[in-house]
Amino acid sequence: MGIDEQTLVLIVTQPTAPPVITSALTGHTTVNEPYSYLLTASGTGNITYGASNLPDGLTFDPATQQITGSPTTAGTYNINLSATN
Repeated sequence: MGIDEQTLVLIVTQPTAPPVITSALTGHTTVNEPYSYLLTASGTGNITYGASNLPDGLTFDPATQQITGSPTTAGTYNINLSATN
């Protein structure tokens, strides 16, 4: 007569809540003036940030979560922001 014993390794994690962007969703600046915007979000897990449809003169750095630069043309711009986990 024999016996077999094994160990089950069970990993239980917290559920991942979708991120919610918490930074302001409106901003104002002037042509050729320095501008800075910090994209923030709440949520669990590692959050990856993105921004697209920026006016000329502005760039987004996902490492710092910031839009920076000096816009070169006046107008109203709908910038697409994202936060993904």
